Amino acid sequence: MLKDNIIYVYVYSNDSLDNDISLPDSLLSNINKYKDISKRNIKLTKYNRLLKKVKELGYDTNSFKYINGIPKLDNLYISTSDSKKYYGFSISNVSNGIDIEEEVYGKRYDNLSKYLSNIEYDEDIDPVLKWTIEEAYSKYLGTGITKESLNTKKELNDYFWYKIDKTYITIYKKNYNVVLYLNDKEIKNA
Repeated sequence: MLKDNIIYVYVYSNDSLDNDISLPDSLLSNINKYKDISKRNIKLTKYNRLLKKVKELGYDTNSFKYINGIPKLDNLYISTSDSKKYYGFSISNVSNGIDIEEEVYGKRYDNLSKYLSNIEYDEDIDPVLKWTIEEAYSKYLGTGITKESLNTKKELNDYFWYKIDKTYITIYKKNYNVVLYLNDKEIKNA
């Protein structure tokens, strides 16, 4: 069972796929809509690992639903994310949000920097970290990024982030602790 008020985050390398897929039909049909085979395999693996982890932690997955892109399970808060190098999810008894993004350069990076330039932070931080902060917060809200979510002042101590291989793993944690696992090995407990 999960400990109260701790957000457990599980992140895996995209080359760590799981072919033993056992997912609800509604989720399978949603994921099978992806035309990009590699993206589809990552999403299949991500949700398969998520449900296996939930069972391993002693929870029943029969109430699992996937509504408007948001995973739902009775008595648990779940958030998911994937990127080109990593995929992952957070599980807790408290609301949270996760985002995983790689640093990008060139035109996309410049556009991201311009898009986020009007968002004020107490410190000067990398635009990709800013983006993961905004995404994690919007997932916490369950709304996606909106004008209102972008205009909400962010307190950096409400977030936990970890950087690996030019990839940010960011969790909106509010006042809670985070335990981060990378490929099932605990790497950070904050």
